[in-house]
Amino acid sequence: MFLKPYTYMNNSGIAVGEVVRFYKIEPKNILVIVDDVNLSLGRMRFRLKGSAGGHNGLKSVIAHLSSMDFPRLRLGVDSCPPHYDMAAWVTGHFSADDRRVIERSIEKASVFCLEWCSSDAEKLMNRVNSCDVRSVNGEA
Repeated sequence: MFLKPYTYMNNSGIAVGEVVRFYKIEPKNILVIVDDVNLSLGRMRFRLKGSAGGHNGLKSVIAHLSSMDFPRLRLGVDSCPPHYDMAAWVTGHFSADDRRVIERSIEKASVFCLEWCSSDAEKLMNRVNSCDVRSVNGEA
């Protein structure tokens, strides 16, 4: 099942919590995908559980699941430039070059999601966390 909440990102836990409760899904069996300003553009990080790390969408999911024990895939979008509004940064437009990196990240994340459904999470974590789609191989 794929869920794309129509709430604001900061309230995405509302939709996630409703679906998890309705279908009686264990938090460990969901995968949350988020942008991450703490990762450089083209980097991905996968964790089986953990804190929100300052991400408001993850804070909302944690609050509505009452758990931090769910996998998450973070896609790097670079840090917000000084004196720039964070909301404008993450919802703004990327340059043509950056957009190509973002598109490649989304492609890699799509493949990862399918693999996550049937793979050993530890092995997958090692492969994904070493991936940088800007590299020559960009393998994940």
